[in-house]
Amino acid sequence: MTKRVAKKVGKPTVMTEKVLDLLRQAYLWGATNAEACAYADISERTLYDYLSKNPEYSQKIEQWKLDPILKAKKTVINELGDVKNAQWYLERKQKDEFSTKVENDIRVKELPKPILGGETVVEVIEDKDV
Repeated sequence: MTKRVAKKVGKPTVMTEKVLDLLRQAYLWGATNAEACAYADISERTLYDYLSKNPEYSQKIEQWKLDPILKAKKTVINELGDVKNAQWYLERKQKDEFSTKVENDIRVKELPKPILGGETVVEVIEDKDV
């Protein structure tokens, strides 16, 4: 008696372990979905179809996307012993107190009024306390 071998019906999946690993690598480098798909040589539609069938994979992707950001934050914090790094950090995190940039807030007091000749006049006020 001969045994019948069941044949797989349908198209083979593109989402192999190798493709999933390439996606993971790309996300750990900070890639977007489009970039990760290009790196893994799949279409974004393929990724989204896979995610609809495997919603738990979306959570993994979000974790992988956060990894480079967390590493960068850790690096910045670890290098705060250097005065220049500490100053840079404070200029960005405590702008009101440490920023070296001067910001002007210019507001239009009223809507422009058309005058003869097609030109427009606008009265501008500066408020340095805002």
